[in-house]
Amino acid sequence: MANSNVAQDTVKEWDPRISCISTTRTKRGKFLNINYFDVPDEDYGVGFLRGADIAVELFKEMRNAPTRRLSWVLQEATKHIDALADHAPGKRGAACGLYYSVFDCLEFAAENLDLERIAQITANHAKASHARVAAQDAAQKTAFVAKMASAKAIKRANSGAEVAHV
Repeated sequence: MANSNVAQDTVKEWDPRISCISTTRTKRGKFLNINYFDVPDEDYGVGFLRGADIAVELFKEMRNAPTRRLSWVLQEATKHIDALADHAPGKRGAACGLYYSVFDCLEFAAENLDLERIAQITANHAKASHARVAAQDAAQKTAFVAKMASAKAIKRANSGAEVAHV
């Protein structure tokens, strides 16, 4: 589904599986941005229900096709959790509904699964990836320094040869 914004010549497309994700493109199709928490300003209670529904959509998506979109949606949603509770319509209700639904699921998983082991596997993977990237960076830096030293030596040699020919 796409909405057109005539004033800015953009088109907003909504993700068919996760209702809070929208992509904005120019009318010619050039990508502009993705909004991972594009929800309307609503009263807290209505927004809270919307957030709980978004959690259901996200978990369904994760079961069908593993994705990192949950983390991106949560990252954007948490920006609205600390909004003042001044009873004005906003995104805070949806953010809280999503947050508490995800937390409840995490709490249930912690009670019923060996999450410590899963978290340890994830931490070990992150440490190995970090070490691998650090080694690659060090190798690239060493190669670059060697290349620059070689280029400097060649330049000196050429500079000395030019002086000798003059």
